[in-house]
Amino acid sequence: MTYERKLSSIDRSFLAHPEQDGRPVRQRINQFIIEGPGELDLTRWKDAVAKAAKANPSSCLKIKGHLGRSRWVEGPLPAVTLLEDHQWNGCTSDHFPFLNRTFDLRQGPTADILLLPGSPARILVSTHHAVMDGMSTRFFMEGVFCALRGEPVPQNKSCVRDIDIVRSVEVPTRAIQPTIQDALPFNGAAEPAEKGVTWRRAFIPGNFKNVSPMILFELAKIVRANNEADGKVRFLMPINLRRHIDDKEAMGNLSYPVTVDIDISDTETDVRKKILTTMKNKQDLYFPPPFLMNLFTWTPSFLFMPWLELTSYFLMMCLLVHIDFDEEYFLNDR
Repeated sequence: MTYERKLSSIDRSFLAHPEQDGRPVRQRINQFIIEGPGELDLTRWKDAVAKAAKANPSSCLKIKGHLGRSRWVEGPLPAVTLLEDHQWNGCTSDHFPFLNRTFDLRQGPTADILLLPGSPARILVSTHHAVMDGMSTRFFMEGVFCALRGEPVPQNKSCVRDIDIVRSVEVPTRAIQPTIQDALPFNGAAEPAEKGVTWRRAFIPGNFKNVSPMILFELAKIVRANNEADGKVRFLMPINLRRHIDDKEAMGNLSYPVTVDIDISDTETDVRKKILTTMKNKQDLYFPPPFLMNLFTWTPSFLFMPWLELTSYFLMMCLLVHIDFDEEYFLNDR
């Protein structure tokens, strides 16, 4: 049976991107970097990716159709490339060959893996956010590692979309978050001449069970340091919608954003309580009226750009959470 999934409104929102000379210069990409000791065998990795993609077809999709008739259909397998001559040290943007990588969504693939040999060896997994969210990317990665270990790869061919989940759950009314006039911009005062993305690696000690509030709390400190001022910081945080359905490993874009405001007086515990309160109140399930979503579905993606550029949502930051797993986590039974 051929896999096919109609694009949802959240899928379409991730299609919008700036272009230069008719080519995308920055897309919405999920990226995970894994590092550790060991050799990287290109043949083994290609075989493992093929097995994982067969079990989870959401990792090998492309777009067919236009506007409201757009849908994801099966496309090429995720590419696997071995970069033996790379010079990236894993700490800065220098010699980072995949910082502004792009995908052709109509031709595919819409996911790939780069193998970076060295000490330590590094693996970069990239997926386009219009195809899947970060959690789906993780499920795909886990399938690849199952195949590398010679284990059966869990199958998931679910076609559920975000809107399907929202419609199946009683949705509360969510008040529109007021604009914070004194919220601090992430990088301080804007410098028109400075463009592009800077990749930075950060090590944050602590309990990984509470990693989300920890990250927001630490990022708020960075924002205040960049602005050389104290004040409120607002983040847009994705919440996993799979918690509302039985299929906890469904693939696709199944995350909705909520706002989290961090005051100067907040502690890490306060941030955690704010996130939990938001989830308890099901604020992640808020959805605009159906007629607006239908209009959104039939709106060309390039018309989203003026709106996106006026919001902090488009000025997004790629955050890599580095967790030091030993190779046994991925290559042995867990």
